[in-house]
Amino acid sequence: YGQKGRDLLLELKSSDWLPPYNDELVRASLEEIALHFDELQNQIDGTTTTDKKPPMEARPSLLLHDMSIRRNKQCLLAYHVARLEKLKQEVNTGFQHFHSAHLQTVTAEAEVDFLQHYEKLRTNLGASMGLDLRESLFPPEQDFVQVR
Repeated sequence: YGQKGRDLLLELKSSDWLPPYNDELVRASLEEIALHFDELQNQIDGTTTTDKKPPMEARPSLLLHDMSIRRNKQCLLAYHVARLEKLKQEVNTGFQHFHSAHLQTVTAEAEVDFLQHYEKLRTNLGASMGLDLRESLFPPEQDFVQVR
């Protein structure tokens, strides 16, 4: 119950920077969600009484399946948000950790599309404001500025 999603997060946490996208575990988590949903739906359909409420003896099982679905969804969302935040950070710093060949090995196709669109939006925003958003956000460390 939620083990596949947990494994995704542990893999992400144990890596130095960004592990390759684990499509296998993501699909397994989605399949587990679908199985829990089907089981939940079957129990609801089979146990409803005339007042539309499930009997008390069925409620713990319903709660267990619902919490398993929620946990898997939360783990999948956390996995994808953490990956996208690291990729956005790379765009903001000018791709210091990887090059395009390495990018293909650690990211999914959807992540590459996201990076391309994010970089395009960022470039357009900077151009419309007249700023180079790739420059450092911190002021210069020098105390004196040379004036001509």
